[in-house]
Amino acid sequence: MKDKIKLIPQVKKLTPKKGAFLLADQNTIYIISKTNALFDQAKILKEALNIELNIQFQIVPTLKPQLGINIICDESKEDESYQLKINKDQVIIKSKGSAGCLWGIQTLKQIVKQYKTKLPCLDIEDAPQFPNRGFYHDITRGKVPTLETMKELVVRMSAYKMNELQLYVEHTFAFKAFPELWADKSPLTAEEILELDQFCKIYHIDLVPSLTSFGHFYELIRLKKYEHLNELDIKASEVPYSLRHRMANYTLDVSQKESFEVVKTLIEEYLPLFTSKRFNVCCDETFDLGKGKNKKKADKVGSTRLYVDFLKKILTLVTKHNKTPMFWGDIVLHDPSVIKEIPKDMIFLNWMYHSNPSESKPKIFAKEKVTQYLCPGTSGWNNIMNNIDIACANIGNMADLARKYKAIGILNTDWGDYAHINLLGNSMHGMIFGADCSWSAKNPTNSDFDRSISFLEWQDDSGKTATLIRKLGSVNSYHFRHLYYWSCGLKNHEEDIIRDFDFTKKISANQLVKKHLMAQNIKEELQKLSANNSTTQKLDYQEFIWSAEMTSWLQAFLLYRKKQELKESGIKLIYNKDELIKKGYAILEEIQNLWNKRNKTSELQVVIKTFKDTFHKIECLK
Repeated sequence: MKDKIKLIPQVKKLTPKKGAFLLADQNTIYIISKTNALFDQAKILKEALNIELNIQFQIVPTLKPQLGINIICDESKEDESYQLKINKDQVIIKSKGSAGCLWGIQTLKQIVKQYKTKLPCLDIEDAPQFPNRGFYHDITRGKVPTLETMKELVVRMSAYKMNELQLYVEHTFAFKAFPELWADKSPLTAEEILELDQFCKIYHIDLVPSLTSFGHFYELIRLKKYEHLNELDIKASEVPYSLRHRMANYTLDVSQKESFEVVKTLIEEYLPLFTSKRFNVCCDETFDLGKGKNKKKADKVGSTRLYVDFLKKILTLVTKHNKTPMFWGDIVLHDPSVIKEIPKDMIFLNWMYHSNPSESKPKIFAKEKVTQYLCPGTSGWNNIMNNIDIACANIGNMADLARKYKAIGILNTDWGDYAHINLLGNSMHGMIFGADCSWSAKNPTNSDFDRSISFLEWQDDSGKTATLIRKLGSVNSYHFRHLYYWSCGLKNHEEDIIRDFDFTKKISANQLVKKHLMAQNIKEELQKLSANNSTTQKLDYQEFIWSAEMTSWLQAFLLYRKKQELKESGIKLIYNKDELIKKGYAILEEIQNLWNKRNKTSELQVVIKTFKDTFHKIECLK
């Protein structure tokens, strides 16, 4: 082995040996198992080998190891550790659990991708650092993925030994009890979840339900029928629709019995669809609690007391259905003294998204001896391209804290704030970096990881792909929410509009021109890589290229605003008005095309309206 083997996640122990195993001489995958339960895993390996090598393999049960590839499992327990031995005459993948066998297969697939039919002899001993290694994907704030997309996501997660998937739902499931809640939202159906749940089992991924149960009830409370359940004493059905309000409002009124009855109905319809033993009730960001109808009580006992009393009712409900509740831990951290009131077998989800997360939060939960996950993020929400530098720093530091404070898992979040403009392919770097950090005893370096993921995920041996998208993520600092506020100019958003104007004033024309050219250069480099790429992830490249084009256009847009709206002198435009709008429409057409390749129609019209309102406002600038 002249070059270091590229493996994601890193393995615990790899011992090189002399010689090579000639895969072309063997076309049989042998499975040794008491129940032949390894057949599904063997099929995953067979399909990968057929695609990678164009060699047709067969699967044969046997009683003892043979010459060729052997998968051995005694199925005595749920074990994720495995051994992979590549000798001159045979390959052996061995584990005490079928999950461990699958992870060994995934490692072998990565080795085959690099060495084709001549595999280097070696011994690998491997096991995960954390038993729970998850990805949390927002399917509420704009995009509802198709079943095919979710299955593809499961396959990609499993390839990097992730074993938990949560899909965030507020109103995007077809609840029979609340048909008006999801009308025109292209929701997930019961049959889609049932099918996805079974598919996840094949890939040893636990599909954990995640449902808003306290805050973030914007869509429900905007309905005339339920607006009385709002903590805020307003007629929400008469308030203009706002993405900002959907992010921050509305919270249930805990003083009304009907509030809990609504939550109970939602949970009891959703819970039976999943075989997971866990249920995430969310209960985060109850921003309005104690600021409206319950203000007098909150002033007396504290809003955290109102929160905990309602939370405990929800946790009890879920526990009665033999599920272990999970919930976001941000609110109880406002008053850690209440943590002792919550049963110890609950799972606290501890989220922080900046580069240098505070040690104080996991330390508090560890001190209280509660079970916690640490939850970093892919830094994609609001961004055209994920800020990969921030994501890697956040994920890596959160993994370090998780190791230090004995968390039982990492749940890497991928939110879709403000209409979910961020694209799934753009989040793959962060998701897979999280997979590495949550499996391994130490985090990978950015340079090593970028080389490995470029090849393993995008078949780019130059390592340029990850470098380019990392660079692109740091070019643009104008978020989609800024465009939304500027385009619609909604009342009650004055502070956000002022921040947008301040940003546009502060950034210099020279900076904008430089960023425009950088994004254009990155786009051209990505187009070259895409043209030479036959990977099944070609759609990722299309999303990268769109992100570069959009980033480039935004700089030209801001430059135009500086001259035409802020009346700054000496500005040399990149595009005139007609060119800017024409290019904008081409970008809009492409995002619609990309959206429809992975998602249902969902709320695409919100994105379309934001672009068209922007073009109209550009047209009106004198």
